[in-house]
Amino acid sequence: AALPLVAALGLAALAGWRLGLEWRRALLAALIGCGVVAAIGCEVLSLFQQLNSTSLVYLWGLTCLALGAWNRDLPARPFCKPPPLDQWERLLATALGVLAVSVILAAILPMPNSADGLAYHLPRFRHWLMQGSLEHFPTTIPRQLYMSPGAEYQLLTLWGLTASTRLLACVEVGAWMGCILAASVLAQQLGASRRLQWTTALLVASQPMGILQASSTQNNGTGALWLALAVMALFEIRNNDINNRSNKKSWGWLLLAAAAVGLSLATKATTFLFGAPFGIWGAYLLWKHWGKQAWQPALATTAIVLLLGAPGFVRNAQVFQSPFGPESAAYSNAP
Repeated sequence: AALPLVAALGLAALAGWRLGLEWRRALLAALIGCGVVAAIGCEVLSLFQQLNSTSLVYLWGLTCLALGAWNRDLPARPFCKPPPLDQWERLLATALGVLAVSVILAAILPMPNSADGLAYHLPRFRHWLMQGSLEHFPTTIPRQLYMSPGAEYQLLTLWGLTASTRLLACVEVGAWMGCILAASVLAQQLGASRRLQWTTALLVASQPMGILQASSTQNNGTGALWLALAVMALFEIRNNDINNRSNKKSWGWLLLAAAAVGLSLATKATTFLFGAPFGIWGAYLLWKHWGKQAWQPALATTAIVLLLGAPGFVRNAQVFQSPFGPESAAYSNAP
């Protein structure tokens, strides 16, 4: 179970020291990286019918070794340390800490017991591990097949590495914490002061539905995290354009935005609805930042989004003749 955590820390070190990112941005970029490793790893192992615990250990072990080799000469540049907190910020941080400890305990002490989790989130990846692939299987509960598999990539990883349900809620806990960090960064990008950033983080952390989701095995928090990170990356591209920074940095944020969108599509089909306005804004940023050469980043972005987001829809189309499954008519307007 420590392997994904070690990989996340390695990716955060890579982003923080090599790229000089602030610690929040480095951690959030690391979350995207871990999501990509889980998604691509599961899909590739599935192609060879090798989706099992041993293969997952090799996948994450080799990832950690590769990151260790890449980071062997750190620090390449000083890490951006957060400034000290004032009295009000310490109070907000204490409230966040108490809330985080409570949510973590609520997640790991009881066994998973949400209705959706027991009906299809948990059984589907157990079937995947038994058959060694992500292909659809015979079942009387169609939701185990056609619902977006993005969060189950992470659930499958934790189960494959631990063979225990005790840590499965940590996926949503991690997404909840990621949403808190992402909200504070988005507030900063919109011009909020440091105190207002802490206040924003506490408001997001204290949402009743967010807390309830964080202590379950559902996937709404995970989908929200990927979409929030995509928007954060788009703001970074906009700021790079305003400040006339290096095009290389904009390319990095663009690839992260594309990966986050792909993971969000793989996790929740509602991303098509909630992400549409930001997709239009992203297309505008591509044209504004790259001009006539915008086709190059647009092509790379589309390829990454399809690579991460399309496999689940393709499997649905093969079995149900619809990328959204047998209940696709329920998601459209009535005549």
